[in-house]
Amino acid sequence: MTSPDRRAVALLVLLTALNVLSWIDRQIIPAVAPLLIAELGLTSAQIGLLYGYAFILCFILAGTVLGTLADRLHRPRLIAAGLAVWSLFTGLSGLAHSFAQLAAARVMVGIGEATLTPAALAMLSDVFPERWRARAVGIFATGLPIGAGLSLIVAGILAPRYGWRACFLLLGIIGVVAAAVLLWATPA
Repeated sequence: MTSPDRRAVALLVLLTALNVLSWIDRQIIPAVAPLLIAELGLTSAQIGLLYGYAFILCFILAGTVLGTLADRLHRPRLIAAGLAVWSLFTGLSGLAHSFAQLAAARVMVGIGEATLTPAALAMLSDVFPERWRARAVGIFATGLPIGAGLSLIVAGILAPRYGWRACFLLLGIIGVVAAAVLLWATPA
């Protein structure tokens, strides 16, 4: 059985880390929901819309288009662009003062995050030997539970000390920096 090379493993680690970041960002809304309700006067239904429809509907629709683009464009750059978009709007979520502002930002987060999975899975398929592909995808998929768990830790540590806005701003900064590094490190 052919083992994957170091480049493939490094790519898997990077893409899994980005998947973790995306899931932290997705799950931060319910993690800080009581604070959003208290400060912005949101209802439980509005939290559900922010967490559900505002994000997921756009994610689904954009994912179909961006999956097609992942077959046609330079995948690392597509991921970097999506990461920059979702991270910028994650940061802007921390500046929101109303449901409408937060919903608009979350729509853009969903569109940006929709770049990651199709492009990442295609990239992993390109660099991993056939016998390792399912394992690589399984490792990439661990981003979901790890990210969901870390969102609770991020919210639990930052929000009581610095407020819910700091959670979004920090995640946004991390993502924008990661997008810049990804663009810088990606060969043409």
